[in-house]
Amino acid sequence: MGVPYTFASATNSIPLSQLDANFNTPVTIGSTTVGLGNTTTTLAGLANVSTTALTVTNDASISGLTVGKGGGSSAATVVGSGAAAASNASGTPTAFGYKALAVDVSGGLNSAFGYQALTANTTGTDNTAIGSYNALRSNTSGTANIAIGREALQANTTASNNTAVGYQAGYSQSTNPYNTYIGRQAGYSSTGSDCTFVGNGSGYYTTGSFNTLIGDSAGFQITSGAKNTVLGCFPGNQGGLDIRTASNYIVLSDGDGNPRGVFDSGNLIVGGTYYFGGKITSVTPASYTESNYRSDSATAAGTTWKHFYGTSGSNAVANINIFGNGNIQNANNSYGAISDISLKENIVDATPKLEDLCKVKIRQYNLKSDETKSKQIGVIAQELEEVFSGMIEKDNDGIKGVKYSVFVPMLIKAIQELNTLVTTQAAQIAALQAKVGA
Repeated sequence: MGVPYTFASATNSIPLSQLDANFNTPVTIGSTTVGLGNTTTTLAGLANVSTTALTVTNDASISGLTVGKGGGSSAATVVGSGAAAASNASGTPTAFGYKALAVDVSGGLNSAFGYQALTANTTGTDNTAIGSYNALRSNTSGTANIAIGREALQANTTASNNTAVGYQAGYSQSTNPYNTYIGRQAGYSSTGSDCTFVGNGSGYYTTGSFNTLIGDSAGFQITSGAKNTVLGCFPGNQGGLDIRTASNYIVLSDGDGNPRGVFDSGNLIVGGTYYFGGKITSVTPASYTESNYRSDSATAAGTTWKHFYGTSGSNAVANINIFGNGNIQNANNSYGAISDISLKENIVDATPKLEDLCKVKIRQYNLKSDETKSKQIGVIAQELEEVFSGMIEKDNDGIKGVKYSVFVPMLIKAIQELNTLVTTQAAQIAALQAKVGA
């Protein structure tokens, strides 16, 4: 077919002889100038243009917005000025936003949505950044990170497997992996690894690793402390408990941040009134030698409060009380000891006790800590030790105590000795009376 000699336009015909070899002569279509051939074609002022297909070899710029595949492969999806601009022939990035994934060269399966999302990424793969501003902005080679929210994980560079959801969540994390931050500024200063922070401001100043902080401002004040668990609003230093630099605490707190239950290296500290069902088992840790269970109170010693109160069934009256001054009461006035013969060996008769018991000094006194100066009767440990050393016990503070219950079998033995003496003397008196009567 012959080549037409004119180019038809809406207003006139132009002979081909008037066009140069490259078809660079401008042609007017309506009010629009169109350049043909190797020149850029610009259509301005057009309206209501429709077409079934539009194919553009390179990225297209529409009103300043770049749309295409950037420097990536044909599988890339890019929308935004400077998005995925570097050459990444093997990767399949998805970039929406100004300079999203701007310098990515070999990372694969990255998705960036928002202003400068993953803008510094070069080789990191499998990352997802969604935010209005700088989500995962500094990431270069870190992989499998998820940042959702303005400036979430914005300082992350080489760390992998971090997840941050919320405004400035995980803001300072850079190189350590396996962290989860959920909530506004959760883990803001976090630089450790293997942490889980859930809640507004949770773990804000925390730099230690292996912390789990769940609740509004949970662990907010904890700094270098590690391996702590907080459930509730306890900030790290409240209610007489300070774990800002401590480790291995488990804290259960209320909505005001007051600690209600605390595990400290195996020791259970409980505040308020609590009821435990079933069995409580304690294993004494090597680092804690004072006691397994401890009840402290700032209230003066007395009988107005109790260290322990126990009931059974539907009883409204206690079966046993341990009062603040150390008094112990029970409902049946029975105290005992395990005494089965199957548990004992080297069984022999006890040596005489009457003579030694007569050496025991019985004293009256009051305790220095007793504000009421109530008079008591008993023995002095140091004095009794001179007679019965085996009845003395000493705690870790060097305070001596007396095993008063041991006096019971001693007194029985002494009574038996007195009975033998009385029986012997009675026989002697009887014999004397018989002689006198004769």
